[in-house]
Amino acid sequence: MFYKKILVFFPIVGFIVLTAWLLHSSKEMTKKQNNEYGSPDTIMTDITVIQLDKFGKVHTNLTSKKVFEYQAQKHAKFVQPFYTIYNKNRAPWHISSNLANTFNDADKIILSGNVIAEELSGTQNFGTTLLTTQITIFPNKEYAITKKPVTIKQPSNTIDAIGLKVNLKTGKIKLLSETKGIYH
Repeated sequence: MFYKKILVFFPIVGFIVLTAWLLHSSKEMTKKQNNEYGSPDTIMTDITVIQLDKFGKVHTNLTSKKVFEYQAQKHAKFVQPFYTIYNKNRAPWHISSNLANTFNDADKIILSGNVIAEELSGTQNFGTTLLTTQITIFPNKEYAITKKPVTIKQPSNTIDAIGLKVNLKTGKIKLLSETKGIYH
């Protein structure tokens, strides 16, 4: 009789231990997969990030309603970002969009959805507004590029093109293709 109880008891205990181990392993795998495939490590609201140059002056300023950070991928998603790039001899660029994705600690920023990039008029320019659906900015190189349709507005003209490259330091714009302009 005693042996029969042992024969029944050990398989039941073994089954319970195996089930607990499988459940724990499953939760750990799901947690790991979520971090690798979409769950953010950090969520922040109403943030401002200021980057200083080597002289301690503000080089860039980024504000956003919400940020999702994925540390392992060195990637962050910004909701309704407003990005300002300050230049030494020109007016700053103000860039806004619906969404921004940064990579490699913001070495590359892809802004998408209703992108508006504006350099206000200053002593060396008349003011320029760029409208597009997506643009990629390389802040450390002060350079931006898009292959999407873009509209450029200045006080005396409007230009439509497919793609452009912008030197954010000098304000020089190179249109890539299908350029059409209207002079007012």
